[in-house]
Amino acid sequence: MRLPADPWIKVAALVLSWAWGFAEQSFAIRNRKRTADASTEKDKGGFLLISISVTVGMTVAGVAAFTGVGALPGPRLWESAGLLILLAGAALRVHAIRTLARQFTSRVTLFESHHLVRDGAYRWIRHPSYLGQILILIGFGALLANAVALVAAPSFTTAALLMRIRVEERALEEHFGPAFDDYRRATSRLVPFVW
Repeated sequence: MRLPADPWIKVAALVLSWAWGFAEQSFAIRNRKRTADASTEKDKGGFLLISISVTVGMTVAGVAAFTGVGALPGPRLWESAGLLILLAGAALRVHAIRTLARQFTSRVTLFESHHLVRDGAYRWIRHPSYLGQILILIGFGALLANAVALVAAPSFTTAALLMRIRVEERALEEHFGPAFDDYRRATSRLVPFVW
């Protein structure tokens, strides 16, 4: 075991991830109060699964980074790339949440007033906030300049988000019917022009 190069960057990355996690959880709690009376919640435990997956992935990434297991050569390049990917993911996630505005919820919840949003990134992909979240975690793993972190940070959450996407798309199809089918045919699920 060896200490990682520039441990202060690892500490800063972990503090940043804790701040992000705290902000996401605070939003979810506030959002949960707003949607508490919704009889149309169809989350099926997805929010809890995503929260656990982020915690597990970040913990594995942090332990690997601080023990030096899986340290990558040329950490400055990895740290720079990681920071850029993390910021791009955060910008995409914020954009997606702001575009949905009051329709954005932490749990799969639909109200009668919901409408299909096709603005901004939603013109090309149906789940830009999830793509943003995955990019944030890839960036975090790269920022730690660690191969284990680069795989662990996004992998658990990506698996949870893929399950969440199935639940969410089923709920959207039930709610919007043929309009959602048209939207699904016109857009990619998560990666623009690919899938």
